[in-house]
Amino acid sequence: LGYRLANDEHLPVLPMGETVCSYYLRIHVKDSPGVLAEVTRVFADMGISIEALMQREAELGDSSTSVVLMTHTAREDAVQEAIRRIESLDSVAGKVILLRKEELN
Repeated sequence: LGYRLANDEHLPVLPMGETVCSYYLRIHVKDSPGVLAEVTRVFADMGISIEALMQREAELGDSSTSVVLMTHTAREDAVQEAIRRIESLDSVAGKVILLRKEELN
């Protein structure tokens, strides 16, 4: 964080898949019944807890919308696998947008 700790070259570095933080995800989905259940089922199957979720109302005449959610802390490898599974759903259009929420405590 802008300064070096004494002897920090001896500190172990975790592989990215083992890191833990919260995540912000935006998922572009079809606006139809059951889609939200499909998406949240993937998170449940991967043991990822959802902190907050919002689904935007689809524009008039549009058959798709966005689901935006925040997770509680989760392992990176579990989140990446959840994203792979979500992107493979027929009801999901395009790539999932992911932002990591780092906390300095």
